[in-house]
Amino acid sequence: METWSRATPWRQGKFLTKNSATALGLSADGFDSLVVVASHDCDLSQLPESEPYVEVVVGREVTGEELNGNFTNGKNARKLHLPIEGGDTPYIELEVLSKQSVLKTELAEHAPSDVHRNKSAKVIFQRWLASRYRRSAFPDQFEQRLTRHKLDRKIVDAGKKLGSDIAAIYFDLTNEEASPDETYLLGIVIMYQTEDDTARAKAAATSMKSKIETAFQAKLYSNTDHKWKDIELEYVDVISDEGFSYRMSQILKPWRLEYISLGADPQQPIDKAS
Repeated sequence: METWSRATPWRQGKFLTKNSATALGLSADGFDSLVVVASHDCDLSQLPESEPYVEVVVGREVTGEELNGNFTNGKNARKLHLPIEGGDTPYIELEVLSKQSVLKTELAEHAPSDVHRNKSAKVIFQRWLASRYRRSAFPDQFEQRLTRHKLDRKIVDAGKKLGSDIAAIYFDLTNEEASPDETYLLGIVIMYQTEDDTARAKAAATSMKSKIETAFQAKLYSNTDHKWKDIELEYVDVISDEGFSYRMSQILKPWRLEYISLGADPQQPIDKAS
């Protein structure tokens, strides 16, 4: 019988084999399950006497046709489409409500799968796990105006088919303390990835920019008196993940809603305290 030690091969982001997932009673409701370790390495290094459980997320395989751009790059706090290597499909779908716990004494009997993710996907997974507790808050009144005019859905629709090209969307809300009769002043920054096809990603972000500008103009701008109502869209900028500065990360806020809780700062590894 194997025992759990500090030298365990299990680390955050390691996958269980399908046979191990089945043996441990982990499944994704009829789908081919892929189970990934969510516990932090610091917790995994602890002996079962002090930290008896390993937290895992039970996911399912996702084909390229099922890929939804709004779930890539940690954009959504509840659901993630994460690229993997060595699996039967190029992506895995993970949901925050699919977290389960496994005893270390039971997991010790199993070895990690050959399925893995690259360094970038590792950081995305870390940030997705943390994003549930790091949401950026905007004024309720602002969110209500955005929803009332269905502009939240317009942004979602604009990015849905763009895959992982769009890394994040940030809001620059100048006057968060606006009174009920004031117009909010909003800037939007669309950040695109440069890891894969930079030209394609930039084109996707530019297309999204155009759709967002058109939607805001149609809903909130009056061509009669040349005024905005509720929310004035001051600008929409497109920027690469490499061009996103530390100062910008301090000023801008990632936009987070229930179904499009968009990613945090430019991807950097995080520690447990983050």
